[in-house]
This record gives sequence, C-alpha cells and structure tokens, in this order.
Amino acid sequence: MDFEFAIPLSIDDLLHNESPLYVVQEVASLRELRVKIELSGRALTQDGCFFILEHFDTLYSHLVQCKELDVRDLVAVLHQALGGVENMVSCFPGLITDDMDADQRKKMLNVAKMNMFIFCYAFRIVEDKRMGKDMLFDIKGRKKTAKSVEHFGWDEDRNRVLFALYAFVQIPIQKLWNPPVVDEEFVSLVSNICYKVLEDPGISSVKLKPMRESIFQILGTLVSRFQHGLSCTVKIVQLLKIYEHLCTPLAECVIALVQDYGCRGFLREVVREISESESIYDSNGAKTFSLFLTEIGKNASDLVLPIMSFLLPHLESDPYTMRNCVLEIMGEVLVQILSSETMNEELRETRNIFLDHLHDHLLDTNAYVRSKSLKVWQRLAQEKSIPISSFGSLLKDVVERLHDSSWTVVRSAVQLVKSILENNPFGAKMDLNTVREKLAIEEATLAKLQEESCNMENMTRAQRWEVLVPSITLFVEEALQSDSANKESSDQNEEEANDMNEVEMMKTLKEIRECIDKKEFEKAMKLVRRTEKMFPGASELRQDKRLEWQVDYFIKLIKKIYIEMSEEANDEDKENVNNDEEEKKKESNKKSKKRRLQNLHQCEDEMKVEEPESVQKAAIQTRVVQYIKDCVTFAEEIEKAITVISSLLHCGQIHVVQDTIEFLTTASMFGFDQSNTGIKQMLLLLWSSEASVKEAVALSYKTLYLDIQPEIPSGRAQAIEIVRNLSKLLSTLDQNERAALEILVTEWVSSGALDKPCIQVMWERFSLALKDTTPEESQWALQLLTMVAASKIQIVQTNIDVLVKVGLSERGQRQSLIIQDTCKALLKLVPSGRVTSDDEPLRYPQDHIMFQTLLEIIKDGFTSIEDKHYERMAEEALDVIYMLSENPDVTCENLLKYIMDQVCVKSSDGESSDSQELSCRAEIVARLVFFIGHIAYRQWVHLDKFVFRELKRRNRLREKFAEESNDLKAKAASLKTKKKKGKDKNDVNESVLQNSVLSASHILLEKQEPDDGIGGDIAADDAEAEYINSVCESEIVTGQSLLGQLSSIVVSVCANPHKYTDIKLQATASLSLTKLMLVSSDFCERHLQLAFTMMEKSVVPQIRSNLVYAMGDLANRFPNLIEPWTKHFYSRLGDKSSQVRQDTILVLKHLITNEMVKVRGQISDLALCIVDPEPQISCMASSLFEELSKKGNTLYNVMPDIISRLSNPSAEVEEEKFQTIMKFLMQLIQKDRQMESLVDKLCQRFRASTHERQWCDLAYCLSLLQYSDRSLRRLLENLPCYGEKLTVPMIYDTFNDILYQAGKTQKPERLQIVEELKSKISECLQKGLPEGDATRFESGTADSQSQDSDGSDGKKRLPARTPRRTQKIGTRTPATVRGRGRGRGQGRGQNSRRRNTRVSSSSEQSSSESDDEDVFTKKTARNRRGRR
Repeated sequence: MDFEFAIPLSIDDLLHNESPLYVVQEVASLRELRVKIELSGRALTQDGCFFILEHFDTLYSHLVQCKELDVRDLVAVLHQALGGVENMVSCFPGLITDDMDADQRKKMLNVAKMNMFIFCYAFRIVEDKRMGKDMLFDIKGRKKTAKSVEHFGWDEDRNRVLFALYAFVQIPIQKLWNPPVVDEEFVSLVSNICYKVLEDPGISSVKLKPMRESIFQILGTLVSRFQHGLSCTVKIVQLLKIYEHLCTPLAECVIALVQDYGCRGFLREVVREISESESIYDSNGAKTFSLFLTEIGKNASDLVLPIMSFLLPHLESDPYTMRNCVLEIMGEVLVQILSSETMNEELRETRNIFLDHLHDHLLDTNAYVRSKSLKVWQRLAQEKSIPISSFGSLLKDVVERLHDSSWTVVRSAVQLVKSILENNPFGAKMDLNTVREKLAIEEATLAKLQEESCNMENMTRAQRWEVLVPSITLFVEEALQSDSANKESSDQNEEEANDMNEVEMMKTLKEIRECIDKKEFEKAMKLVRRTEKMFPGASELRQDKRLEWQVDYFIKLIKKIYIEMSEEANDEDKENVNNDEEEKKKESNKKSKKRRLQNLHQCEDEMKVEEPESVQKAAIQTRVVQYIKDCVTFAEEIEKAITVISSLLHCGQIHVVQDTIEFLTTASMFGFDQSNTGIKQMLLLLWSSEASVKEAVALSYKTLYLDIQPEIPSGRAQAIEIVRNLSKLLSTLDQNERAALEILVTEWVSSGALDKPCIQVMWERFSLALKDTTPEESQWALQLLTMVAASKIQIVQTNIDVLVKVGLSERGQRQSLIIQDTCKALLKLVPSGRVTSDDEPLRYPQDHIMFQTLLEIIKDGFTSIEDKHYERMAEEALDVIYMLSENPDVTCENLLKYIMDQVCVKSSDGESSDSQELSCRAEIVARLVFFIGHIAYRQWVHLDKFVFRELKRRNRLREKFAEESNDLKAKAASLKTKKKKGKDKNDVNESVLQNSVLSASHILLEKQEPDDGIGGDIAADDAEAEYINSVCESEIVTGQSLLGQLSSIVVSVCANPHKYTDIKLQATASLSLTKLMLVSSDFCERHLQLAFTMMEKSVVPQIRSNLVYAMGDLANRFPNLIEPWTKHFYSRLGDKSSQVRQDTILVLKHLITNEMVKVRGQISDLALCIVDPEPQISCMASSLFEELSKKGNTLYNVMPDIISRLSNPSAEVEEEKFQTIMKFLMQLIQKDRQMESLVDKLCQRFRASTHERQWCDLAYCLSLLQYSDRSLRRLLENLPCYGEKLTVPMIYDTFNDILYQAGKTQKPERLQIVEELKSKISECLQKGLPEGDATRFESGTADSQSQDSDGSDGKKRLPARTPRRTQKIGTRTPATVRGRGRGRGQGRGQNSRRRNTRVSSSSEQSSSESDDEDVFTKKTARNRRGRR
C-alpha cells in the first residue's frame, strides 16, 4: 500500500494533502451519491471493513456536503461506517499478531483510521442536527425534527455506536502502531463521540443511565490503556464550563475512572485543572465547578480526602461559591470518614483542622458562606459527628450568629441550634439545676477517690501522674480560659528564661515536680511557662491555636517534665559521680536537650504499668465529671440561645418565625423552662396574617399539650392528662394570651382533638367531683369550658343549672374570680358577630335564679372592701344581666337605688349636684363611681345594639307578613276569574290555604306593638334609629334621669384630684367618665377638656394609659369632636412612662391603619419611636411604617414632613438617631417615581435650610435613595439648590459617595450623567455658579416639576375619590381590651353610622394619590361635616 492515512485537523485537509498522505481524488456530486452509496454498501457486504479503501471518497463526499443532504442519507453513511467498525471488532483480533509484516500492519492501520474517521464525523454531524445546532436538519421546527429522529430510532443507534466503540477499544489496536503507542489524534477521535453524547441535556435522566455507564467504560479504557488522562481532564473542565447539566454525570464519570479503572491521580489532575482555570473566578463557572466537586465529595469522600490540600486554598478565594463548595466537602468528609472513635492521631488532627475552618467561616464576610457553614454544622449534628468537647464553643459562636444582619444566617443558626438540641449526647431531659447538683456530688466523689489514691505508698511517678492528670487538666484549662493571658508576665518570663543557664533550668524542673506533688498547680504553671523557652520555637507553635490544642500541649509538656525528665536527671547524677562532672554534665545536657526537642510534640505511648484499683476508679470518675461539666456548659449555652431566639418571634420574617416556633417546641420538650416565655408569646401569632405561621403555632401547641406520651393508656387517663396540661398552661397566661388560646381550643373542639371525655373531665374538675381537685384547678377547668363553649354553645346551654349551682354557690361567693369566670361562661349564650336570623333572641325572665343570685352577690359584696376583684366580678355580672335578662334596665335601676342607699350623700339645700360631698370611704365611692359609669355604658349598648336589633327583626317580620298578605290577595283575585268547573273542590282547598296563612300572620301581629300597622313601614329603621339616638343623647346621662343626676359625682371626682387623692378612685373615675362620654355627644363635648387634662397631667401612668385607650374609642365614636384634640393625643408618644408610650402607639397604629384619623404633621413623633429605647415600642413603630408603605403613596406623602421636622434644630434629634430613622424609612420607598420626586423635594429643601446640620441631614437622606438615570438627572438639574453647600466637607463626601455608587454600572447613559455631575460639582467648588447657569437649572427644575404634577403621559390627573365607611376597632384591639374599663366594640350598633359623622377624607385620599405633593410648602385641605 503506497499511501498513509493521517487524521486531519480539518475535514478539508484531505483535499490538499501531499504524497504519501492520503488525498481525496474526487468529491462526488449530489446526483452521483445515491448510486455510489449503494455500491459502497455492496462492497461492505463483500469485503467487510476493508471496503473503506475503495469507497472512502464516496462516504467523504456525503460528509462535506451534509448541509445539502437529507438526514436519511447521513444516517445511511453512519450505518455503513458503523458496519465497518463492527466488522473490525470481529476480524481484527484474529489479524493483529506480534509477527505481522509491515504492509499488513500499515493496511490495517489505514483501515482503522479511515473507518473511524468516517464513523466519528458522521456521528457528530447527525448528533449536531438532532440537538438543533444545524437548522437545515429540519427547517420547519424542532417538533418535526424530533419525530424524524425518533423515526430513525436514534436512541438505539447511539447505544449501538457506544457498544461498538467499547468493543473496538478492547482490541489491542496499539500493536498497529510502531512503536505500539496509539496516536493521540486517533484516541481523541474516539473519545469525541463520548463527549458529544454527553452534551445532550437529557443525558442525566434515569432512562439513559446505561448509556452513561457505556461512556464511562469507554473513557476508562482510553485513560487506563491509551494515555488519554491529560486530555480527558482538560475536556472535562471544558465541558463543565459550557454545560451546567454535566455536573452530576461528570462527577460519576470521575468516580468511576478512579474506583473502577485505577486512575488514582486523575481526580487530583482534574482539581488542579479547575484551580488553574480562569473560569473559577467567574460566577457561572464557579457555580458549575462547585456543584461538580460537591457531588464527588458526597459520593466518594474517601477520594477527596487525599486532595484536600488542593481545595483548602479556595477557602480564601472569590467567588463565595467555591468557599461554600469546600466547606460542604469538608462536612461530607467529617461525616463519612472522620467521625469514627477508632481514628489514629493523624486523622484526629485532620478532623480538628476541618472543624477549625468551619468555625472560622462562621465569621465569613459573605452571608451565604456563613449560612453554608452553619448548614454544614447542622449536618454534622444530625449525623452525631461533633466531638462532645466542641459543643460548648460551637454553641457560643452560633448564639452570636443569631444577631447576624442577614436573615438567611439567622435562620440557619436557629435550625442548627435545634439540630444540636435534638441530637445532643447528654440526654432527652435537661434540668440545669438538677445537673449542677449531680455535678457537685460527682466532684465530691472524685475528690475522695483522688485523696485515697494519693495516700498510697510506693507509687511510681507514672502512677501518681495518672492520679493527678485530671486535676492538672482542669487547672490548665481554667488558666488558659482566663482573660489574664498575661502578655506582660509572659514577656517577663521570656526575658528570665533567656538569661537562665542549664543548672538553673534543672533546678526549676525539679521545683516543678515538687509543686505538682504538693498540688501547687498555680506555682507549677508559672514555672512551666518560664521553662517553655528551653524548647526553641515551642511558644510560636501554640500561638493562634484553639484552646483544646493548647491544653493538650501544656499537659504533654508537664508530663515530660514530671515523668521522663526526672528519670533522665537521675541517670545524669549517676554519671557525674563516676566521670568528670563538668564535661559529662554538658554532654548529657546536650543529649537530653536533643531528645526533648525530638519528642516534645510527638504522641508517645503511655507507660504500661499496673494501676491500682483506686487509680482506675479515679480515672473513670474523672471522665464522668468531665462529661457532666460538658453537659452543664451545653445546657447553659442552650438557655442563652433560647433567650435570643425567643426574641425572633416577632421579627416579621415568616420562615425565621416558623423555625423559631419549631425550636421553642423542641426546647420545651427537652425540659428547658426558659422556653415557656417564648411558648406563651407564640400564642399572639395566632392573629398573624400569615396562614403558615398560624398553622405552625397550632401544630406546636397540639404537639406540646394534646399529643400524650404513649405510655399513658388511652381513654380517660389521656383525657385527664390533657386537661391537666391545659390547666397548667392556662395558669401562666395573661388576658391576651388566653384570648389567643381560646382560638386554638375552638379549633380543637371543631376538629375533635378535644373530645367528649376531655370535656367531661373539665366538668368534673369544675364541680370538684374529680378526686384531689384543688379550687385553682376547678377555676381553670371553668375557664377551659368557657373556651370550649365558643365552639359548642350547647355545653353551657344545657348546664346552666350546674353553673349557677356551683359557680354562684357559697364557694363561689367567697371567690369573686369564680363568679367572674362563671359569668363569662354564661355570656357564651349570647351569639357573637352579626345576627341576621329572625328567631326570637334568647332572653330569660327577670326573676330567673341566675339574675337573683347575681344581684344578691353584688349587693352583699358592695361594702366588702377586702375583695380586690369585686369590680371585675361586678362588671361581668352586669354584662350577664344586660345581655340575657328581659328587663335589664329595671333590674339595674333598682340596683343603683340600693347602692345609693348604702352611700351617704349630704347635699345642702339650694346647691347643685356638682357640689355634693361624699362622706364614706374612698373604696366605697370608687365602687359607686364604677357602677354609675358601667351601667350607663351597658344601657347605651343595650339600646344601641340589642333593642335596635330587636326592632329591625320585628320590621323584617312585618315586611314578610305584608308580602305574604299581598300574595294571598292576588291569588284570591285570580281564582274569581276561573270557570265554575271544579268549583266546589277548589273553593274548599283555597279557603283552607288562606285561613292557615292568615291565622299564622295574625299570631305574629299579635306580638307587635299596638301602633304597628299590618303593612308596616319599610323605612321604620331610620325612625327607630333616630329615636334611640335621641334617647342616648338626652335621657341616659343627661337630663333628670337617675344616671344623669349621678354623673355629676363622676365629674366632681375627676375635676378635684387634690380632694379625692385615692389613686384607685381616680383611676375608676377616669374610666367611668369616658364611658359616660361614649353615651352622649353633648356630654362628651362638655367634658373633653377635662379628659385630656387628666391624660396629660395625671401623675399615675395607669390613668394616662387608660385614657389613651379611651380616646381611641371616642375617636371612633365621635371623630369630629376628637379631631381638634389630635395633637394632644400624639403628645403621649413622648410620655415618661414606657407603658403609656407603648399603649399610645398601639392605639394610633390601629386608628391610622384603619383610616380613623388622618396622618398629619405629628407623624414625625411616631417616627421618633423607631429609636425608642424600649425594643417593643421600636418594633411597633417600625411595623406601623411598614404597613403605611403598603398603602399606596401614604408613606411617601409624609416623608418630606418627617425629614423637615426631625432635621429642624429645634427638634434636638441626635444625628445618630436621625440617621437610624431615615435609613429605615428610606428603604420602604421602592417606586422610582417616588424616589425621583424625593430627590427634587430634598434638593429644594436645601434653599429653605439655614443650619449646617440640616444640610448634612438632607445630604444623608439623598445618599439613602436608589438612583436611576432619571433620579440622577434630577440631582443634576437641582445643582443650584445645593451647590454652595458643597463646601462643607461632610456634604461633599456624601455626594461623592452617591456618585461612586451610581458609577458602578456599565450603562453608558448613566456614566455620562455621573461624569457630567462630577464636572459640575467641581466647577461649583472652584468657580462658583454663573447666574445664567443658575437660571437655566431653575427653569429645568420647574419644567420637571410641572411634568411630574401633570403626570408622565402629559395628561392632567383627577383626584380619586374613594368612599370610606366607618370602621370600628375589633374585639382584640387595644380599644376593647377588658380591664381597661372600655368594651366599646360591643356598643357599636349598625345605626351608628347614621347618627355619627366622620371626618371627610376625600381630600386626603386625593392628595395621597398624587406623587408630587409638596408637604414643605402646602397643607392638605380638610373638609369636615359637622354633627347634626
């Protein structure tokens, strides 16, 4: 054969080769190809693989003209080439021998190269077309392309190709080369098929797993037999750069090459190639490489451990994804390899190094790396791979991460603490006090054992060391932990050690041993630190090491001195007796020094001596003590973590809150009492707007209180345990938390979690029928029954007699709290919410036993001053009478007359009632004042709500009867026109129907008042509402009514605090006054000044706080009356009492968010609360502004006013506080339009400001905005406003920072604006602003402002007018909290919006819709409608 085939770099090279290389003679035309391909096929059948020698040009012609050919022609070429390869697989093993002649070898080599060339190129072309890289493959779309490939069975062809390749590479084809080394080009040609298949995005699917395994086998053979390793590593890295989907397949490939084909250095080369790649510094490349390496670490950590030295440098590199990768790999290695108890010393040191790195990166600069480090620790905790000695230090670092600025890190830290607690090695229940007591006992036992073991005679030094080493270890650890690391003393020791000669050194060592024998460890430690310099480089070795490492270092050093050096000293003394002292001494010192340097940091086997039994017991006891100490440290750190994590319940981050709930649940189950505070706070989250948070709280409480331990038998025993758990919980809750628990109990009853056995146990405990039930447990059971009744009213309705007999019995009369809870249970009979049913409301006769009993209790206890709960009990009792009695007004009028008979009132003739003097005790007067206020309030609620509801019900019945009557008349008229056919029968039926309807309606009419007409008046509701309103205005607390006459007593007490000095009387009178004010607008208007005066000047914080809540109720009841006094309301935000401030912001938050009051100028006082020293107030203020930011432009509209007022020097706001407030508020402004307008307004404000501090504050606010191109343009246009202020260094630095941040972009438009602004600023600083430029800038600013006001589309906007309805404070808002003396939520009738008008908010709504309202220069017009 006179030619040699060389694999070309480019397919066109075969047309231009020179002899003796093979050259393609002719490229056949498209017409000739069909005929020639058939001839080639026949030749393949006849000659086998050798057909290629004659028909190579035919197949080559197909390849060079592939774009013009149909896919079927290309697949036909591939099939012929595949046939040639398969033929080579079958015939070459018999032809390739060691004694082949040169011509035969050359011929076979050419056949192999030519077949493989056509085969590989044809496969690549078809695969490219299948992947859509050649659009000529099917110009009509990929769907049809996929059909075509499926038609040709391409998946089967690919499998056949890979099988043929694998079989081919098993042939000893290297013998065809001389020397027997396969060309790299040939190997690359074969391997490229594998890499081409890997480019398919679907290669990682499960169904293609056999194909992946075939590729791994081919590549494994090429790497192991044909020196393809270097090229393969380069190709793998290249594929990773381009194809993200190959991370997992290539990781499997590398693992297979190393494990199955013995390519041990392959992974190292891949890692080195990745490290040297420039793509590792690119975010996408680093992400792919990290996924690839992490996959290897998870599935073959034993392969990664030897090459960790190549990966550790990436812990200091960017991007952060590589750091995360290395940390995750270290975690896998620690879990899978370095967690065994039988590790050698080298592996232990490696483990400690890895743990140190994980510790260090808890403080990484990148939040994602800190989070990843915490996640790795969490995995170690779950797999129990953390050494016991590391728990304390780890928890200390994790608790610090709970204060991290990134919520991602905080969440990971919470999850880690939870995992550590769940997988701790110390036990399932941890009572810290119990553990400490146990530690004291075990330490005493250890001391006793040590004393016994130390008293033994004839003990060797090694035995004594075993006894003393626990105490020495504890002392060394405490010494190193102390803050007195004594740099000064260490420097002094260093100087002394440098001056120490050999003789002094030996004396010091002897003194150390004597101190240890005498247990003078402190002195011995000082001497050891002096002798440390005897070992050059020793102190440098322990610098910057962990505490555990340094403790181990000193223990080994002391052991050397105590045991081994003492023996060496004895040998030296014997030698000095027989030889020349000085020479031998120097020589021995050199030898001993050399031995010490060699052995100091090596782990030596302990001397094998038989230890006495007491020594062994002491060693075991030492380990026990150390274990308990670790347990105490662990429990203490967990308690610290619980305190911090509990504060995250109200952080606002949903996922963090959910993780916090899960952690507190776990901590409670492990017996940590500190979690109880957080568990109770969780209840308040049931009012969260997030359903996932509410579900997490419900699941937590169900787990803690309803899921009983399996050892308790089911049935009654479990019911008793559940009730006991709930009662114990109930005893620790406050009023708001109990209201939240009622929600849970209601859900549990509805779902069946609290079943009938539990309810039966509650009744038994309440009635004391259950043995060993205490009065407190009886009361808690009654409270639980009240909560259950919220879901099942029948529970109370069918047991009224039991409640009266037990709760209002003689035992109840001695305990006002029992009566109070009984009344709450009875109030569950009153339906909650809006009642639309036409059924007659549930009312009991006036002489019912429950009312008679309650009246007797109230009367008998009126003069009993010792009862501290009387007022609350009486309040509930009056509520029961008014809500369930048929004639509550008569009953309470008689009660008031009785009470007045008990109170001595002396009035002089001719004097008004205002001058009445009360001659009885202050406690009795306080109760009288209470009854006056509360009865008036309940009378108003009764009229406004229940009476009005009953009138509406009767109106509906009248309307219904009128409709029935009209229908009946119409039907009778239609019957008269019918024919006589069937007359008798029909008349009988009709008369029966008519009589039945009329009789039923007649019965209803008999129940109406005599004045009611049969037809009724549909508009009667309005008249009745007006009538009830007039009664409330003029007949309850005003005029000559009983309450009207008594109201002067309340006013007199409030107006004369110097005369009525009792604090309780003042508090009760203030609440009663506000209740009276709720009834009548006239009474309210006359006494508003008195109420606000008390709210401002009262010295009792509780009175001021109660009045704040009351003013919230009044703002909802009479908004027009309260509106002029709003500034006095806001002034309570600066109250000295933190409780008053908290209550004020709570009420204002409700009023503002529900649009009951306007967001006016005093909003800056609310902004100041963001930096309030009380964390809860700060959190509430922040929450308010976050809600405002979600209400359109509300927050944006008040921002200029806030900035103006807080930056005013007269406000005296500290600069740091101002910046904190603005930093928080500015981040809530997200709309670009709002930011642009703020830039304009802040720049304009520079001109109106006169103080440098104001300029600095305005500049700081500008630096907080996110700048778009338009915002920067606004900043440039307004340069005349602030140009002259740039001479102030702080302002100049701020604007420089703005330009620096804005310049971090690649947008040429923005860069151009930044450069222009920089030049203008420089011009201002150097030359000043010319008048022409100033005029031009001002006109530009004016134009931009006019455009903003007109809208971006050039059209004038009309103010939106949104109707608003009167809203009321809900049942759990501060305005209706019981105990504050209010309850306004129950007194809001549906007719109130017809009686009371609200401040019109149309103008405010209009202004909130405008983006460019200038709060600095104008105020929003306020339209009000007066009360009629």
